Amino acid sequence: MEEKPLISIVVPVYNVEQYVGKCLDSLLGQTLKDIEVICVDDCSTDASLSILNAYGKKDNRVKVITSSVNGKQGTARNIGIRAARAEYIGLVDSDDWVAETMYENLYEAARRENADVVVGNYAEYYSESDIRPQWNGEKGVLENGDRGERNRGIIARSPRIWTSIFKRKLFVDNGLFYPENLFYEDNAIGQALYCSAGKIVKVDKLCYFYRCNNVSTTRRYNDYRFFDRIETSKLYLENMKRLGFYSLYKQECDDVFFSLFYEATITGSLFHFDPPAKKYINLVKREICEIYPHFHLVSYLIRSKTSLFHKIVLALIGIDTDFGVLVCTALRRCKRLFTD
Repeated sequence: MEEKPLISIVVPVYNVEQYVGKCLDSLLGQTLKDIEVICVDDCSTDASLSILNAYGKKDNRVKVITSSVNGKQGTARNIGIRAARAEYIGLVDSDDWVAETMYENLYEAARRENADVVVGNYAEYYSESDIRPQWNGEKGVLENGDRGERNRGIIARSPRIWTSIFKRKLFVDNGLFYPENLFYEDNAIGQALYCSAGKIVKVDKLCYFYRCNNVSTTRRYNDYRFFDRIETSKLYLENMKRLGFYSLYKQECDDVFFSLFYEATITGSLFHFDPPAKKYINLVKREICEIYPHFHLVSYLIRSKTSLFHKIVLALIGIDTDFGVLVCTALRRCKRLFTD
């Protein structure tokens, strides 16, 4: 039988003909050679699939799978995770790329420490002259021997999934697969994955380059896929409850849910849409009271670490949607007037 690779790297692919070559070159150029690269094409309409097939013919470590439906990144990642043969899984977006020693560094730490998860660092890439290293978890928090304190730190601020390797069993044994046909899919399972791990190790080396100079889902204006976050936030809460983390870390989980579901939706509706998306503001205002019958906005704002400006915005919207939108729209126009 064919020997299992050390790491399976799952790459969801959809209409990225401009970027996918660089991504695959960085993976096939890894100093850790014993890997498989599982590329799942999500019904691309450009030349992406042809590019994948060409790489597959040149290097038998590349496995190309074509999805029968366009189910977004969640579907493609789930297909790849289920097909993975290695003990450890890495996840890479097809418009990003990685440092050549990334998986050697992460795998060596995993074997040395018998870790379930190993986390590396990343940088946001805007141009060759503008590469910005980012925070991605503190070593002291992630490696804290007190699992309760570790998980509280992770819930407050978890690392990015694509900077890490995970034992495959964390996905399978905990039923932590991605939501399908939705964007913002990482929100649903990320914290639950890290909290489910026995041992986590942090490698303080730059491993991953996150491309910010393309037009991604999170940077489009007037894109109503933004509101997929409403559903993935609910799935986050479901997973944390199902796996028992909510009962242990209720306040921390509630604060994350309020931030993802309520705060981000309202501020996004105001500042990423013209005219503001009042329908979704009213939706989350209504649903937050259904999910939390005793929800008190003031109590949340006191605890929240968001900016003072956002607190004022949320307070105004909480008083009255139309009034809040009117004031915030006027403030935005004044800001434009002074910056133009």
